[in-house]
Amino acid sequence: MPNSSLYRCPVLFVGKSSFDDPILKQLKLHCQPDPQWVDDASQATAALSEQDWSLCLIHLDPDPQTSLASASRIAKTLLVSRNSTCPCIGITALGAETMDLLRSASGLDAIISLPCESQIWASWLSEPVSFDQEDLIDRMMGNEILARRVVGVFLEDAPKQLMALHDALIRQDNETGSRVAHSLRGAASNAGGDALVSLARGIENASSTGHFDEVERMLPKLEERFARLRPVLERFCR
Repeated sequence: MPNSSLYRCPVLFVGKSSFDDPILKQLKLHCQPDPQWVDDASQATAALSEQDWSLCLIHLDPDPQTSLASASRIAKTLLVSRNSTCPCIGITALGAETMDLLRSASGLDAIISLPCESQIWASWLSEPVSFDQEDLIDRMMGNEILARRVVGVFLEDAPKQLMALHDALIRQDNETGSRVAHSLRGAASNAGGDALVSLARGIENASSTGHFDEVERMLPKLEERFARLRPVLERFCR
């Protein structure tokens, strides 16, 4: 029986690593045709100008620091190419503590630490998280500068709030978890991040009642949605 959930745009790999085989197996669950490889940024730039892609994956190992220049070049190419909405994601085996620093330095939409479940790829291959900038500007009384400022503050604060939620979960601190989730929910709503609101509300409710198993289940989903929304909001702020 054919898989009706397959996405019909190809995935572009930049570079190769020992992680390719398991990633390929995961991606084949979700997309056709099979992913394609290129060796470096020059080949990636050419490929991105020739056809549409659903996802661009860039290997950042074995030395992520030496890969940042190539990743940044590819990310900048995507911004002005026919693939401007194609997510550009770095993949690495490094620990999570370096992810945000590398992402900021490279301009990538996200960096994913391997190994990870196939659902991660499915989420990035699905329809983009929606952001209605016209509605946001209308709610700011037509003041686009203010709208960008509100979104900028949200982008700066949200990663800190996600870290605070992790800390509250580790410490089983229902009061802090509920308070931080409530603040994140309000900020997401103000900034047009509606995709985050329902999950933040769920974490707020679960934290307030001490159901930390529910918080543990929902928090990765909240982080994934923020990771997908963040590049959309960043483009709005530019």
